[in-house]
Amino acid sequence: LIGVGVAFLWVFPICLVLFKVLSMTIGLRVSPEEEIQGLDLGEHGANCYPDFAPAVASGGYGTLSAGATGSQAASEVRSAET
Repeated sequence: LIGVGVAFLWVFPICLVLFKVLSMTIGLRVSPEEEIQGLDLGEHGANCYPDFAPAVASGGYGTLSAGATGSQAASEVRSAET
């Protein structure tokens, strides 16, 4: 238990300082637009899941199958809202 406590007291402050510095300099998150679009396209230049597209629902974002018909699309959006 002493070893676990010492390891925690060593690692936690170092990681806290490291992540604070990263957050204040280059940031830890991507832009909201890139988050919605997906990092596959932004980071790698390719869409790895072409069958799915972001669907805006009243409660946030979900996925919508590209080949879904009107009623299927509506049910998928409703399920994304829950």
